[in-house]
Order: sequence, then C-alpha cells, then structure tokens
Amino acid sequence: MAKVAGYKPLVNITSLYTTPPKLVDSVRDLVVDIVGSNTSVATVQFVGSAQHEEPDFSLPPSETNRWGYIQMIDTKDGSALNGATGLSLTADDVVILEANINVIRWFGIIVSAYTSGRLDSTISGYDNE
Repeated sequence: MAKVAGYKPLVNITSLYTTPPKLVDSVRDLVVDIVGSNTSVATVQFVGSAQHEEPDFSLPPSETNRWGYIQMIDTKDGSALNGATGLSLTADDVVILEANINVIRWFGIIVSAYTSGRLDSTISGYDNE
C-alpha cells in the first residue's frame, strides 16, 4: 500500500514565478495539482535536479546549478507533458499530473508565461511501502 509522505502547498501566484526547490528524495512518485481560477492564462513548466545541493531554478542551468525540465503524465488521459513545453492554462481548470522522480532530489515549478488569473498548486509524495 502506498503511503503519503507529504502534502504541501507549492505555489499560489498571480504573476511570473519560480517556486523554491522542494526536497522530494524521500518519495518515489509525486502528484501535482494545478488549479487555475479567475480566467487563468499561463504556462507552467516542471523542473527537477539530482544534485546534492539545492539548485536555483530561477537561474539558468550550469555546471554548479544542475537542473532540467521533467516530463509529467496527465492523470486524466495518460498523455505525456513535456516539461520544457509545459502546461498551458487558458481558463479555469484543475489538472492533476504525476511525475516519476526516481532520481530527482529537488522539484519545482516555473510559471514562464502569465497574463491573467490565479494559479494554485500542491504536491503529494508517495512511496511503495
């Protein structure tokens, strides 16, 4: 039976934003929900890092700031969402995504395009014990 390792608010924004990295190395899988309201128009990208030290997702990846975009799976239809392309929200919506993070130590969200509305997100971590 899978157990929940944590349920954390991740982001509550009304502008361009990069979340602080969340340490997720104690879980195997992450479920992320994105809730758009007030006619949200934004692009949300998903990032991860395997480096030991906390990365800075607001800075470009480099030799000392190692991170990359990660793929997510839409739980509604099982389709893959390219992390670099991101999720485009164009109206009020709730999207639930899963990330397989077997080798990811840090996880974050980048809102790379924003024109209106509000975004909320939470993450839940699970393992197989």
